[in-house]
Amino acid sequence: MSAALELPGQGHCIPAFPITSGRCDDNFTGAEQLTQSSRERPLFLQSNHQEAVLTSLLWKGSPARVSRFQAFRHSVFLSLAFVAVTGHAAAVHHRLRNPATAYAPAHSWSLFGEYSPSSSHIILGEAREREFITLGLAYTHNLLRTRHWDLNYLAEIRPLMAESDPVSTGYHIYINWPGQPVVDQTVHYVHEVPVLEKERSVNDTTFYIGGLPYILSLTTFYGRRWTYVGGMSPLGLKLNLLRHCRVQPTFQATGGFAASARDIPMFKTSAGNFTFSFGAGFEIFRRNGRSLRLQYRIQHFSNGYVGSSDPGIDSQMLYAGYSWNGKLLRLFHRH
Repeated sequence: MSAALELPGQGHCIPAFPITSGRCDDNFTGAEQLTQSSRERPLFLQSNHQEAVLTSLLWKGSPARVSRFQAFRHSVFLSLAFVAVTGHAAAVHHRLRNPATAYAPAHSWSLFGEYSPSSSHIILGEAREREFITLGLAYTHNLLRTRHWDLNYLAEIRPLMAESDPVSTGYHIYINWPGQPVVDQTVHYVHEVPVLEKERSVNDTTFYIGGLPYILSLTTFYGRRWTYVGGMSPLGLKLNLLRHCRVQPTFQATGGFAASARDIPMFKTSAGNFTFSFGAGFEIFRRNGRSLRLQYRIQHFSNGYVGSSDPGIDSQMLYAGYSWNGKLLRLFHRH
């Protein structure tokens, strides 16, 4: 069964709730047509009785007028959908192109410092206990920008870099053999000698021959020498993830060269060396495109066998930098 209403003065049967047959009676000729197209209706007109009431009140049941109403309704729906789609596309385009929304600017400058307290064998390096202190300038320029990450060209210059090597400055030797004069001598080198790594400072040896003690003691004196180095890394890439967040994970890799006034890390190596580094960290953004960069890096330093030997240096670097967008001297402007 089905329940129906009759509108005063209209003479048409209007269903009061959804019915199984999808129609009233034959007096309302427009209801049948509406039922056939119910699958195409928007969600807010899926109920038969709502559409029938609306149609009767506006168009008095004429099939031609019902068709015109449906066409009008569909055109309004398509217009609203077009506005929604284009508005969403414009919003996405704005987020992708607007540096303020994306935090990371299209290009930026940064001042940075690096420090490594020691070196060890990590990749290729064999020279140990080397120390680095660096002050430098970096430039980044966006190469590829997507919704979630930025890929940037990265170049770094290091006009102030200091490298420290462990050196041997001399030794003390003591020899006491039965029947021989005692040797007790201290030697200081005129020139410090860089070493691959520090050995034990004191080596004492006592052995017996024919029940007689033979004593040999060697003490090595160590120090450090500092060497000024200048370098740059013109080849580099920097990847920022979560580009719409203030705190963004970063990954970087660079390649370049360095030059010094003398061979490092040891004699008969080379004063010119090649460098590459890779690492990861975070970039913390604040207003006006300025940010703080914190990274952990692995750096390799070697001459590629340009010199007689190539021990190489592998260092773990702690990196901290402050960046800003725009011109190089904008850092000193008020903001």
